[in-house]
Amino acid sequence: MTQWTINYNNVFTDVIESEEYAQICDRLIREREEMYPFIGDSRDYYVLYEAAEAIAEVPGLICEIGLRQGGGTKTIIDAIHKSGKERTFISIDPYGSIPFEGMDDELAPKTDYSNAMQKDTLEKMYRFMSILPKINFLFFPLEDTEFCKRYADGVPTYVNNTKEVVNEYALVHFDGPHSTSATMKETRFFIDKTPIGAIFVFDDVKHFYDHDKIKDFLYENGWEQIQATNIKASYVRVK
Repeated sequence: MTQWTINYNNVFTDVIESEEYAQICDRLIREREEMYPFIGDSRDYYVLYEAAEAIAEVPGLICEIGLRQGGGTKTIIDAIHKSGKERTFISIDPYGSIPFEGMDDELAPKTDYSNAMQKDTLEKMYRFMSILPKINFLFFPLEDTEFCKRYADGVPTYVNNTKEVVNEYALVHFDGPHSTSATMKETRFFIDKTPIGAIFVFDDVKHFYDHDKIKDFLYENGWEQIQATNIKASYVRVK
């Protein structure tokens, strides 16, 4: 059987069989069509979609660390909109082309996540959200560490003439700094703020950082793995 070598964002390569390559191509085509006008820089978005579907009855905020060009956000929003329930979605991303913690906990070069990208993405996102009255979208132009410092006691939300400070999360998508230490800090911050049935989804779980340390920590604290691919892994709180 023919083998193909795929390069992901000039970071790592993966050798796969032709049948799997065809399936990936088909999936990417579907994802690009469904994401338009947003852009994703990863794959296996079905893991994220299915996680968002699964938390329809789980109380709490939905949070994504790393908005970038909106591909992951669009995936989550499509799934929670399908439930017909009112939800508050918070998105965290500083942009500004700042350096970030990358592979092996080293400070990576500055990203291409510029403020121009922020303006373009947010313009599209707010236009998209304008036709979804049951989704309360809140954007925080902050690093993950800044968000954790300032909102450790909850996020103020204003829905249906009511102010509520919410400190509970139904779904968190971890797609910010790609280092073991940064991802572990984020996980520790959110883990005590989740009810039974809450789901965590982690992006780029191989080739970037030691995800096994995160997985072991979750297992020790009452979580079980739902899905795992070469790119994404999802976990549910069971106790």
